[in-house]
Formats: sequence, C-alpha cells, structure tokens
Amino acid sequence: MTEKELYQIANEFYHKEGAELDAIANYKKLLDSYPNNVDGWADLSTMQYSICDYDASIRSSFRMIELDKTNSWNIKNFVTKLNLLQKLTFAEPDLYLDELTKEAFKISELTGESSLCNLIEKYTLKLIELEPNNLKNNYRYHFSLGRMLIVNNRFNDAINHLNKAFKLKEHKTGRIDDTPNIYNWISTAYVGLKNFSKAIEYIDLAFESGLDEFQMLKKADIYLEKGDKNLYESTIEEFIKIAEEKMSTNPETAYVNQKITALIKLKQYSRAENTLQDFEVLKPYDDYTKQNLERVKKQIEEEKNR
Repeated sequence: MTEKELYQIANEFYHKEGAELDAIANYKKLLDSYPNNVDGWADLSTMQYSICDYDASIRSSFRMIELDKTNSWNIKNFVTKLNLLQKLTFAEPDLYLDELTKEAFKISELTGESSLCNLIEKYTLKLIELEPNNLKNNYRYHFSLGRMLIVNNRFNDAINHLNKAFKLKEHKTGRIDDTPNIYNWISTAYVGLKNFSKAIEYIDLAFESGLDEFQMLKKADIYLEKGDKNLYESTIEEFIKIAEEKMSTNPETAYVNQKITALIKLKQYSRAENTLQDFEVLKPYDDYTKQNLERVKKQIEEEKNR
C-alpha cells in the first residue's frame, strides 16, 4: 500500500471514538514502512497520550520534531501535552503520580523532578524563536514560563519571563487586565529569593492595579517571613476591616470565610468563633452555606487543638 493509503486508514481510526488502539496499530504500520511521515508521528503521539501512554507519546513527539524542527503547530501541540502533565506529581526517577485518580505512570523520558519543566521550557522557547512576531502567543508563553519556573524554584529566570510578559500584555486576548496578576507573581518570585522589600513593592503595585484584597493575607505572610510580626498582625487586622465592610454592604459567605481565615492566622480563636454569628444574616441557608458553616466550625476547632 502507498504511504497515502496507509495514512488514510490510520486517520479513519484516529477520528473514530473508542478506536485509539486500532489507530495506534495502524499508525505504527504506516511508520514501519514510511518512518519519515511527520503527520503520522504527530497523530500517533496524540493517540498514545489519549490512552495515558505518556512515555511513548513523548518519544513519538521527539521523532516528529526531529523530522521537522520548524513546524510550530506540531511543537505547540507537544507543549500543550507537556503542560497537561504538570498535573502529575514526581514520585521518584521516572515515576509520576496522579493525586486525583491515585494512578502511577512510568515515564522514562522524564528522569528527574525538573525534567518536565526543562522540556516545557525548551520547546516553549523554540515556539518563541519560530514565531517572534506572534506577540499574542509570546505574551502567553512568557507568562506561563514565569509561573512554572517559580514553582520549580528558578526565581530569577521567572522574573525575566514575567517582565517580558508585562511588556507584551497589551497584546493579550480578552478584556481582563493581567497587570495585577503579573505583579503578584513577580512578588512571589522575590519571596523565593528572600528579597522581601522587592516582594512588598510588587504586591503593593498589584494592589494598586486591582489585585483582590484577600491577597493582603499573602502580604502579611511576607512580613512574617521578613521577621516583622507587628506589620504581619496589622496587615491582617486591616484586611479584617475590609472584609467586615464588604459583609455589611453585600453579605456573602466568602467574606465571613475570609474574616475567619484571617483570625485563625492571628490565632484568635475566640474572635473566630464569635464571627460564626455573621452567618446569621445569610439565613435561610442554602445547602452550600450549611456545608460551609460546618466546615468552618471544624476548621476552628482543629486549629485550636493543634
């Protein structure tokens, strides 16, 4: 059979629901005879990923990119697959766990805790190189890299990407302004570097740009890590006043939760228990509020007994 005929057969299974294994078998048949078929490797990688054979999927993508190093569409799909793998938790060399499903996956192509991060970084940078004028995508790539690198403790590199994202933010899609989020992530990176003055500077910029006041608890934590307990406590008290003002004008479960969270951080458990009375204005309770009230009561009791 010709290369085109073999690909068409495999592609029919590719688009047929529940036929992943048949698709994989037919793509392998195609590639045994025509190993340079880029589309075959790309589709095979997708099918292997769909059945959670992540190791084989990564190897197929490597082969796909080796054959066509400038195909940004295929590389973009590979990066998407890699990013989705961040839901897995590194357990030991080449073993990753899905905390949600409790499944374990052996991925020999990822040999260490940082190897997934390194792969994502490598091929995301390749996309930026291939599409230097696609400013909308490049904004998204830099922002994504910045956040990922913070999680992987590469704080200086993260700040570099976040600053690049900031310069490109006017090209993002959608109406939501990411300025406060970018500043907040930069603040997080500076916390990682133990540069608390810069961390405070950037979280204040985030607040000025519209960051939610609940993040004041994060600002308080920065002061605590800096060793300034007075500012830690005064920042939390300032947030409590804001939560109370919001509750008085627009009663919501979230504001009571936030106030109680703040009081627990201050270890003021009696005040937290008294705040449970704030739920009274929310009567009659819906199911969510009932469950939430019980959860908060339990949380206060657990914290008291620590």
